[in-house]
Amino acid sequence: MFENTSEEKASVRIVSNLTNVWFPGTKDVAIAIKNINAQGNTSATLEYQVGSNVYKAGEKQDLKTLRVKCNGQELSIPSKEVTGDAQQGNTPFKMTIENVTISDNTTLEFYCTTSENTYGLRLYSVKLYVPGSGSGSTGGGGGTTIEPTPSN
Repeated sequence: MFENTSEEKASVRIVSNLTNVWFPGTKDVAIAIKNINAQGNTSATLEYQVGSNVYKAGEKQDLKTLRVKCNGQELSIPSKEVTGDAQQGNTPFKMTIENVTISDNTTLEFYCTTSENTYGLRLYSVKLYVPGSGSGSTGGGGGTTIEPTPSN
């Protein structure tokens, strides 16, 4: 479902019975999800769930440190700081980006940098959809859902 595009590698893991793609801390890590067929649509909503490996008092990380590009264009990510003090370690939080420009051959890239990814990040799910379209292979309310799970 995804391709490592950096020298440092992301890996599929399971934490608290949730499958995720692990972006190890203090490393430049990037993955790509390619060849998403937008079926003639030009704009979509991107929803994904991300968490950080913060556990101890004083540990904190902003989830926007998992950066996203769509077809090479950097997306504006909302800020969401999680902390060990609030016991938010590896808790999935939904991030939503509306009006993402897409094409018939869309590529999503998720990446983080050594300087910003202090504790490690987990990508739990990815959903790119056109609201109300009823199209796509999965996702219930319409759209195409891409889940970063291992393939056999």
